[in-house]
Amino acid sequence: MAHLRYILHKTCQEIKRLLQDGFRLSRVSVNVSVLELKDESFCDDIIRIIDASGISTDRIAVELTETRTEADFILMKKMIEALRQQGIQFYLDDFGTGYSNMERIMEPPFDIIKFDRSLVIASGAADRSEKIVEKLAHMFKGMDYSVLYEGVENDRDERRCREMFASFLQGYKYSRPVPIEQLRDFLPKA
Repeated sequence: MAHLRYILHKTCQEIKRLLQDGFRLSRVSVNVSVLELKDESFCDDIIRIIDASGISTDRIAVELTETRTEADFILMKKMIEALRQQGIQFYLDDFGTGYSNMERIMEPPFDIIKFDRSLVIASGAADRSEKIVEKLAHMFKGMDYSVLYEGVENDRDERRCREMFASFLQGYKYSRPVPIEQLRDFLPKA
């Protein structure tokens, strides 16, 4: 949990600086592991760090990957519900690579389902695969989830993902990972 506290603290401080410098920034996501969820002070620590930074909780999203055990699933659901009440959003990261039990995806109140790059590749490889990915995305959109496609690398990927009910797109087509010092070159001013 010490690593997560440090990352979250640094993230909140940078969000605050960017906002003070007039940049438009809606939300930044932080990856959290199931192991970190097992810390009893997890929820309190996250809220305390965000509050201490002076930014609003709705500026932070937590990305979780699918869990494999029932105990982890119950814990994850409890933490999501507690933190969502505080305004924090939750993303299910890497959908399509893990356990993918539909109950475990639909029962916790996720805000965004992030389709893994492997689904973007599969959807471009065969018509049947594209139809399956498209139907999954359509189902999630119909249930008020947003769908984010990871790993969009070119115009073809972008066009296909937009046709498959994308709410958001992410990938090298838009930017490779950049150091925080260069982030200002990508953000619009308010």
